[in-house]
Amino acid sequence: NDILDMMSLDDIDTDEDVPQPKSKQPQSKPSKQNTRDFQSNQAKAKSKPKPNDVPSTGKKVTNSPNDSTVRKPCQLRSITNLIEEVQSLADPNLTQVFKEHTFVGTISSRFALIQHVDKIYLCDVCLVSRELIYQEALLNFSQFDTIELSSPAPIHMLVMLSLDNISSGWSSQDGDKNEIANFIVELLKE
Repeated sequence: NDILDMMSLDDIDTDEDVPQPKSKQPQSKPSKQNTRDFQSNQAKAKSKPKPNDVPSTGKKVTNSPNDSTVRKPCQLRSITNLIEEVQSLADPNLTQVFKEHTFVGTISSRFALIQHVDKIYLCDVCLVSRELIYQEALLNFSQFDTIELSSPAPIHMLVMLSLDNISSGWSSQDGDKNEIANFIVELLKE
């Protein structure tokens, strides 16, 4: 898996993007009290309520005890298909790791360590972030607020400008630009 790799701490190259301390002082072993505090903090972190999974069906979602919202189901089949694809490709073990992990620390600007049960994982933060944002955008697709313009956008003119742009790929075989623009204006009015 590209996102998460299990590894031993000896495999980590900490020289990349990590400032090194100026003086090397011997590090002391953790005391029993520090170990108990760490274990206590882990237990507290695991007992925190987690947000409910968010299907595309418009169910109630609670992010905290005082915050609840209702997601409207997305009416676009293309978005629903993409959500179903993401859900079908989801690895239940990886999902479990991300639901129950404890953040250990950063290794570099790109990698971080997380702990799940008794294993340490090297996490590619860039890939995880990209996937998270993609999934959040899909799940929130019909939740975004509307933007009201002070004056209506000149759709016909904007379509004509885009058709005039070489990157649009328009050719005379596609039809008259004006007819295409009129069709798009009518389509958006529906």
